[in-house]
Amino acid sequence: MASLTEIEEQVLAEVGENLTTADNWDGTDLLRESLADALDEMSIHMGYFTKELVVPLKKNVSFYSLALTQGTPLWIERARFMDQQRELSCMGFVSIADRYGSLWLSATGTPHTYIPVSSTILGVFPKPASDGGAIKLRVTCTPGDYADALTYISPGEAFETALVSYGKYALLMTTYGNTTDANEAYAEYLQAAGMVKAYNTYRRMLTDYIIGSAK
Repeated sequence: MASLTEIEEQVLAEVGENLTTADNWDGTDLLRESLADALDEMSIHMGYFTKELVVPLKKNVSFYSLALTQGTPLWIERARFMDQQRELSCMGFVSIADRYGSLWLSATGTPHTYIPVSSTILGVFPKPASDGGAIKLRVTCTPGDYADALTYISPGEAFETALVSYGKYALLMTTYGNTTDANEAYAEYLQAAGMVKAYNTYRRMLTDYIIGSAK
């Protein structure tokens, strides 16, 4: 398991920089910011980082704020009512209103449905009739503060390889102006991160959109 500092050093070594006195890299935050971008992208597309979060339920409270000590929530993978060891179904506002009527917010009882209002707000239906009980969430998130060494970020060798490749891509493109090697490093990043299929899908969608807009 490597820290971001160690990954940065590996990136600099692979692009041929002197780790003591860099020849071209000016020591700015460019590399750390690039690695942070890669971490966020892999989190969003591949769901690499997950956290478990327990939300205590309160009487007559429908909505709850989600806060992680490390990381930023992206979406809820699953929600489980801990008292009964039962999975909650997921529905949106419109679906709930269609099924239960416009007064659904006033209903109380044992929650059986969760509403992903946003990445940081959870709704439950019906709202609890009394205090007590809790919902355990499995949340996909970004890993959090990139300012420290972040020794906990890496789930495997392929992940670290992806970060190194993205770091090389960023430096080769911006600091060295070497687009050929930069593009090769980016291809290595997509391969190591397991995002080749996703990237090709988004590229086709963008191409279709551009062509359609031009007609």
